[in-house]
Amino acid sequence: MLSRLRKSLKSEKGFTLVELMVVVVIIGILVAIVLPQFMKQTDRARTSRAQAELQAMKTLIETWAMDDKNGKAKYPYTQAQLQAALNAGGIQWTNLSDPWGNAYSYYVDTSGKKKFILASNGPDGNAGTNDDIFVTESSAPSVGTYVTTGYTSYDSLPPQ
Repeated sequence: MLSRLRKSLKSEKGFTLVELMVVVVIIGILVAIVLPQFMKQTDRARTSRAQAELQAMKTLIETWAMDDKNGKAKYPYTQAQLQAALNAGGIQWTNLSDPWGNAYSYYVDTSGKKKFILASNGPDGNAGTNDDIFVTESSAPSVGTYVTTGYTSYDSLPPQ
C-alpha cells in the first residue's frame, strides 16, 4: 500500500507551462473587461460629488443673497462676500477644489448682480468643454458647456 502511494505521488508532476499560460490569459481578459467598468463608475462618482458640492454652494449663496442687508437680493460680487456666503456653511473657498483637484469657478453677471454661475471644469480640467459641471441661480447642477459672456470671474472681482 505504501509503495502504491509513492508511485502515485511520483507520477503527479504539477501544472504544465501551457496550463499556466491559459490561466494568465484568462485573468488578463477578465481584468481587461472589469477595469474599464470600474473606471467609468469612479468618474460617475466624482461627477456626482461635484454636482452635490455645487448644489450646496448654490444654496449658501442664495441664502446669503436673501439675508443681504441691502434688500436687493444681489449675489456676492466681491471676493469677501463670496467667502462670507460660503463660510456661513463651513465651506472655505480658498482651499476648495473639485474631485479632480482643480479649483471651482464663480462668475457673477456684470449688470445687476442678479445671476451667477458656479462651475467645475470637469475631468479634463479645461473650461468650455462638454464635461464641465455647473450650476446657475436658475438651474440645477448640469454637465455640459456654460457661457460666461457678460459675467465677471471670481479672480476679477474686487477683494472687498
